[in-house]
Amino acid sequence: QVYALVFWRRAAHEINYRRFFDINELVALRMEAPAVFGATHRRIIQWVKDGHLDGLRIDHVDGLRNPRDYLARLRAAVRQVLPSSEIPIWVEKILSGRERLRDEWPVEGTTGYEFLAQLDTLFIHPHGRREIERHYRSFLGIRRPELDFHEVAVRGKALILRSSLASDVQRLARLLAPIARRNPRTATLARAQLTEGVVQLITCLPVYRTYIEAGESTLRDSDRAALDRALSDARTLALIRPPLLDLLHDLFLGDPAPLDDDRRAERDAFVLRFQQTSGPATAKGVEDTALYRYAPLLSLNEVGADPADELDDAVSRMHAGNAERREKWPHSMLATTTHDTKRSADVRARLDVLSEIPAEWAARVAKWHRLNRAHATRVRDRVAPDAHTEYVVYQSMVGMWPMGGARGDETVLASLRDRLDAFAIKAAREAKARTSWTDPDESFEGGLSQFILGVFANAEFLRDIESFSASIERSGACNSIARMLVHLTAPGVPDSYQGDELWNFALVDPDNRRPVDYGERRALMDSARALSPVGDITSNSFKLFVLRSALHARAQHPELFAAGAYQPLPPRGHHAPHLFAFLRHTPTAASITVVPRLIHRLAPDRLPTANDWADATLRLPSSLSPTTTHWRNALTGAELSADSRHALAIPDVLATLPFALLIAREPAR
Repeated sequence: QVYALVFWRRAAHEINYRRFFDINELVALRMEAPAVFGATHRRIIQWVKDGHLDGLRIDHVDGLRNPRDYLARLRAAVRQVLPSSEIPIWVEKILSGRERLRDEWPVEGTTGYEFLAQLDTLFIHPHGRREIERHYRSFLGIRRPELDFHEVAVRGKALILRSSLASDVQRLARLLAPIARRNPRTATLARAQLTEGVVQLITCLPVYRTYIEAGESTLRDSDRAALDRALSDARTLALIRPPLLDLLHDLFLGDPAPLDDDRRAERDAFVLRFQQTSGPATAKGVEDTALYRYAPLLSLNEVGADPADELDDAVSRMHAGNAERREKWPHSMLATTTHDTKRSADVRARLDVLSEIPAEWAARVAKWHRLNRAHATRVRDRVAPDAHTEYVVYQSMVGMWPMGGARGDETVLASLRDRLDAFAIKAAREAKARTSWTDPDESFEGGLSQFILGVFANAEFLRDIESFSASIERSGACNSIARMLVHLTAPGVPDSYQGDELWNFALVDPDNRRPVDYGERRALMDSARALSPVGDITSNSFKLFVLRSALHARAQHPELFAAGAYQPLPPRGHHAPHLFAFLRHTPTAASITVVPRLIHRLAPDRLPTANDWADATLRLPSSLSPTTTHWRNALTGAELSADSRHALAIPDVLATLPFALLIAREPAR
């Protein structure tokens, strides 16, 4: 391979090979070439054959030229060394909006980001979330209604395509140029116009990528719908010349059958490379730009989530997602925290509580802004930090504040300060507004670090943020435990991130990749038999107790949780909207998961008790045998029975804890 040593800043526009996003040192491999596939997978397949691997997780599957073909070859290679058995294969695939995983892919499912996004919304109050966004926009001084998250995401994708992925776009323009020259209506278009057309079409694409294959004449409905929407939006925006739009429409949605071999090869080369470019553009433009630029409620700014999506139907969508996974992808991975999440599940669970107290949150932000105004500095006639970054700093502090507080412990405070400073610099660079990775503004970043140093030296502010964090930490902990119980009992394979066995208030990497204290976890596990369901919910032992109890129930009923049917159990009664429940059942076993949601308004100063649930009940469905009336709570050991109407009273179910995992004591039909 010949090469030339050049200044790294030239890479974005001049590099002539595919990279992992914009990292020059990580060269993309042509996995579609059999020799490359064989060379890069020989060791992996040997590990599979030797029994060293129990499954394969394929990261960034959208970067492949043909994911379906790659996965088929991988599955065939595994079967060749394990002819009598299978090992699961999962793909890291971000499903946008209502997008579905491709049925034809020979995999067990995704790595679980769509589950994470659906589950998060259960604990966010829709009206409160809208109020928080209104206050956020007021705090930032945003007056243009069209400047919402979707617009920020579009701009983020365009920025990436014109900067770090510019060489990829230019390559697409070169592939498009000979096709355009043969069309009388596009023959005179300049290369810059072709380049801009490619940029605009990718920014309008509502998914990470489509999956058109070489020579394919019949598009799948999902691909056609995504491209139809992108082309329609581009036409509405009028940023692409109409003749070029028509040409792009024919390239993607037209029938390639009449084309000769050379013309079809040209078309395939453009379409396939376009698909490989739109994925990283969306990942970098949305995940690593827009999510850091517009952030009213940080718990919604997560990989795979849509921060602008309406949440009024969160419960029904969660049930629908679980039911679909049970039918189509029963062994799909379920995630709540990963190495790539912007915040750990415990941080998000606490921040969700803000949606229940939007007015109080707005008042606190305004107060903290006044208290810390003196710590801001001016950099080239602009305040550092800007209002958005300051807002993100406050919300991050609330989310990561330790259980039980930190004031008075200088070691803990220093650690918090250093972690927050590193996060704030990274967040500002990812936002690419006042500083960036490629063009760091040392003056702005220095002002940001000075601000964080100042707020941690502000005793009045620290008292107030600790007081506020303490006021919501119990509700946040309840959200976390509820989320964990759904995670461990819903259809799929729960993936527990390292360190999440105990309370884990981590921000984006590298904060979420700090060393895990396994010694502490071993010590707690050694005393697991003594763990109690009536301890303080904010203690590490309590979280570990629920985790261990739920996993023990799974181990006792493997078929139930691996393949059991899924059925929503809509609670009845005055406080029914504060509960989420579902049934899993097989012919010989059954379980019921019951968790609370939006409980801060219900019990702001404590956990909900049996009295709070009043007349709430769960009516057992006819799919269960009428004789299945006796249940045991796997968390508390309590036993209870359904009444004559085949219903369970919620005050009995949640008599000891605000969540329950009930296991049937008699066989289900």
